[in-house]
Amino acid sequence: MLTSNNGAYHERLEYLPYGEVWVEDQANANGYTTPYKFTGKELDKETGLYYFGARYYDARMSRWISTDPALEKFLPTGGKEND
Repeated sequence: MLTSNNGAYHERLEYLPYGEVWVEDQANANGYTTPYKFTGKELDKETGLYYFGARYYDARMSRWISTDPALEKFLPTGGKEND
C-alpha cells in the first residue's frame, strides 16, 4: 500500500507469486502510479519488464531475460547457455 505524506491511502498493489501485478487500485484519478512495484524494483511500462540493476526480469514468464553477469566469471562457457 502506498500512502501520501499525511498518511492518506493513495495506491494498493497485490502481486502473483512471481511478480505479475494482480490488483492495482488507486484512491484518486490523477493518473500517477509509482514506477516501483514488485520487490521495490522499477517496472518499465513500455516493455513490462522489471529492472534489477544488472538485468531485466519478465514477471509474466517468471524468467530473467538475460544471464546473471556475476555468473560469467564462474562458468566455463561464460554463462551463455540455458538463458
